[in-house]
Amino acid sequence: MTTHAPAMAAVSMVRSLCMWLCMWFCIWLCGIAQAQETARAEVGAVERVQAPANAVFEGDARSLEPTAPVYYLDLLRTGEAARLRVALADASTITMGEKAELRVDELVYAPGRETEATLNLIKGALLFIGDKLRASERRRVLIRTPVAILGVRGTHVWYGPIDGAIGVLVVEGEVLVSNPTGRVTLRAGEGTTIQPNGALSPAKTWGAGKVERALDMVAFD
Repeated sequence: MTTHAPAMAAVSMVRSLCMWLCMWFCIWLCGIAQAQETARAEVGAVERVQAPANAVFEGDARSLEPTAPVYYLDLLRTGEAARLRVALADASTITMGEKAELRVDELVYAPGRETEATLNLIKGALLFIGDKLRASERRRVLIRTPVAILGVRGTHVWYGPIDGAIGVLVVEGEVLVSNPTGRVTLRAGEGTTIQPNGALSPAKTWGAGKVERALDMVAFD
């Protein structure tokens, strides 16, 4: 009997070690989950939706309804004939047209301090409206797209496909549109088109008909 004592003690020690490792592994997983939740802070909420629209994070999708929270790094997606309007934490709003995809890559906001926001528009039409009540505050808003970066220094800008190219229209304020081919500054009423080769057209006042067609892409029924 005594000859088996060392072996039994070793087995007991291994079991205890396994239980200890499992316990700490669980604690570690909980810590990661908490860190991810903290990193995915709420950056806004759905204001209006014309279904279907959803948010995707790490492969998990959830349907979006009015008042639903939007979190950091959520990929917002709209389906055919859909519209989605989200009010961000800094009181600016984004409205997406059909078959659009957008992700909030950055939103740093505190009342009385500079606002920093980066929106990554992957495809589709978008209308961005900044908070007019805080228009005098310092704001650094970038809208990254597949063909250009929009530096928003105003309150009201549209982006989307139009007339066989990509268009940018400033309804109010000022926007700097730039890409490797050049840059153009747009002011209220002015627009530019971005050709498939990336070329930017000079700033030009868009006609009423073209403005209406652009804004219809993000208008609700």
